[in-house]
Amino acid sequence: MSVARSQMASVPFLQAEGITKSFLGNRVLDGVDLICEAGEIHALLGANGAGKSTLIQIFTGVYRPDGGTISINGGPVRWHRPADAEHAGIAAVYQELSLIDELDIAHNVMLGREPRRRWAIDRPSMYRRCRELFDRYQFDLDPKASVAALSLARRQMVELAKALYRDARLVIFDEPTATLSAVEQERLFATLSDLRRQGTAIIYVSHRLEEIFKIADRVTVLRDGKLVISSPMTDTSRNEIVQAMVGGKVAPPPARAPDIAPSKSVDAPALRVSELSSSKFSNISFDVWRGEIVGLAGVIGSGRSSLLGSLFGINPITSGSVAVDGEEVALRSVRSAIRCGIALVTEDRKRTGLAINLAIHHNLNAVRLHSWLGLYRRDKARHMARRAAQMVSLERDVSQEVKLLSGGNQQKVAVGKWLAAAPRVLLCDEPTRGIDVAARAELYRLLRVLADNGVAILLSSSDIEEILTITDRILVMNRGQIVATFNTGEVTEQALMSAATSALPSSSEGHPQGERLINARSATPPHSQPK
Repeated sequence: MSVARSQMASVPFLQAEGITKSFLGNRVLDGVDLICEAGEIHALLGANGAGKSTLIQIFTGVYRPDGGTISINGGPVRWHRPADAEHAGIAAVYQELSLIDELDIAHNVMLGREPRRRWAIDRPSMYRRCRELFDRYQFDLDPKASVAALSLARRQMVELAKALYRDARLVIFDEPTATLSAVEQERLFATLSDLRRQGTAIIYVSHRLEEIFKIADRVTVLRDGKLVISSPMTDTSRNEIVQAMVGGKVAPPPARAPDIAPSKSVDAPALRVSELSSSKFSNISFDVWRGEIVGLAGVIGSGRSSLLGSLFGINPITSGSVAVDGEEVALRSVRSAIRCGIALVTEDRKRTGLAINLAIHHNLNAVRLHSWLGLYRRDKARHMARRAAQMVSLERDVSQEVKLLSGGNQQKVAVGKWLAAAPRVLLCDEPTRGIDVAARAELYRLLRVLADNGVAILLSSSDIEEILTITDRILVMNRGQIVATFNTGEVTEQALMSAATSALPSSSEGHPQGERLINARSATPPHSQPK
């Protein structure tokens, strides 16, 4: 994993010493040091709000430090604008993507550096070069495709391609695998290994510690804007990193309460899906009972998000039925789904889950406005927002804008806004994307509390470890079909990955979903399990 020091430059490519930065009197970086050498993958870790994003934006010229020095190849530098950092060979792939939806992929990748013929862009050359780049790194992208139509995972791939096209000598990755499937993650890791062999310096920010130990050579941990740990990966452990990030031990995910409240009807689950089909999936059948967290596993493109969208009235259903508490419902729109007691925490909280420029109380009251004779009751809304914030352990002034919150606190708002609607079924799509270890544990606790209070939860995630950690049962989707169902304590990570990635049989005798299907209704509902 490590590159021999003899193969690295004697002077590190980037050296930061004593970096400080404050906003409105609040110090977010306090004397931070960081060294990243050529041919090294340097992991930068910390809880949300630790200062990682600010440090990255200083390296890329977005912010100027209040104090400290930055050197490139031994020479001190001072950026005045992001273009200065780019010209010095620094590129970043941010968690918050910076793509232009109105342009195609090739234009986004080469924006500002398009090949030209006289005064016009040489489009044939642009598309050819973009295709060569994608072939080199095995990106399954069409240079002429519209960015607006891409999934979040493919948009992330385009953002990575932008950095690779610029031949950067230091590439900063901010949560690059948050939306990638297992196969795409392995492809990214192979790309990182290639870049490292070529002498590229890499700063890698992630909350997934398992991948840090898999690919990184060195780790630096920040907490509350201060440097806590900086050492080779071989000299530290997972527990040491977690304690450095949060300042103590993280509580394990809560187990299900021993006594689960029975469902509304003993014979009817909270959610029953029967032979449901759309353009993205076919013949889906399963149950989710009150007090149960059911995981929906599968790689990107397996149909998980499309299924949740259909259950929430976003995507049209072509056939099949959905019943809530034993009563068949018609999910013709989002409004009809909410009326039926179904809620959805979306995959992309900033684009589809929250109004980030509005205050917390506006977001927490978005589902259920508090009015009298058509007039918005600000006092009632703020009171209800404070109650919702307390329920999700959000210790912030509800008048604060959501965009100023950390990722973990934003996710609490995304979940908390549904509490006023008292959902019977909560759908969660990648609920812990981009949040740190402590915030993830807190969200797991919240979901378990909701389940213990009778909410049925269907949780979709591409993170196998998460699926195995928080769920009671697991449904595996593969190419638009449910191919297997497991009880969580009786399945391995390898079995889940095999079911999620194996090729489906060309013909399915005896069942439309294939020979490997295990009927979801055969699993024991939580209130019937032996105590």
